[in-house]
Amino acid sequence: MYAIDQIGQPLLDDAYELLNDSAVSEGMDKLMFGLLKLRQLFPHNWQQFVRGSCRKHPLKKIVHESPFTHRAFHKPRGYAGDAVMMDYIYASDVTPVEEIVTLNDVYQYELATPGCASVRERLAIAANLIDRVSREVEAPRILSIACGHLREGQRSRAVQTKEIGELIAFDQDEKSLAVVESAFGNGQIRPIKGSVSELLRDKGQFQDMDLVYSLGLFDYLAQPTARRMTRIMFDMLKPGGVMLLVNFSPNLYNIGYMEAYMDWFLIYRDEFDMHQLTVDIKPKQMKKVRIFRDSYKNLVFMEIRKAKTR
Repeated sequence: MYAIDQIGQPLLDDAYELLNDSAVSEGMDKLMFGLLKLRQLFPHNWQQFVRGSCRKHPLKKIVHESPFTHRAFHKPRGYAGDAVMMDYIYASDVTPVEEIVTLNDVYQYELATPGCASVRERLAIAANLIDRVSREVEAPRILSIACGHLREGQRSRAVQTKEIGELIAFDQDEKSLAVVESAFGNGQIRPIKGSVSELLRDKGQFQDMDLVYSLGLFDYLAQPTARRMTRIMFDMLKPGGVMLLVNFSPNLYNIGYMEAYMDWFLIYRDEFDMHQLTVDIKPKQMKKVRIFRDSYKNLVFMEIRKAKTR
């Protein structure tokens, strides 16, 4: 038996007993912090432990009673982190587009985690950025890549008061774009179906944008692809335009739980990793690069303003 099993099996057993006894907060805390520690201590055996001990333990049935964990694991749209999952996180702000789910105890615990709180703050930061650009530029042209349900549009004053010129909502998921069309079908929001690979091939598809942003895409892009996408997004900007990228940081404490019970694997970046995404852009082309975190410190944001031509 591997050392990870000697430590991990009692962890799963203890968490199971606590959850079975309705001690949800204690059980989930024990599980999340314990799995994170195992992932850190035994990186070479982690995947085997996840596929074996974690997935076969009766604990899985309990945590999959949460619609959030269940949806991530089963991926009804082919990938974790889809727009409906984001609506589950935004539950206090928006109504999920699918049937409202029972707010069971595990789901309530998940909603209260700092990671979910960071995602809700990310929505507010994006909405505030749209509003700021709309104050700087009359009728700005905006592009949201991997837009999901574009919930930040519902939080943006500029979108609601029709101060934007055009907001292109770009996503590969037709169902997500149908929600965008239903929510914002006013002519200013233009849903476009497309994939990241299409953007990488057709670098000139979008031009002269005042704001280009992506809130969740870079969590799934390996470094070479992320660097190329950063350059492509930068080239979409007008002189003086702004772009925003966001990535989960490697200090997220429920990484182990996400991988073990949600089958949700992300690519994590810290401030240095984010800045490395700009290496294909000449420094003189960038007027300002601002890298910051949300108040919960789980997300790393990079805002770049393109220099104006002289």
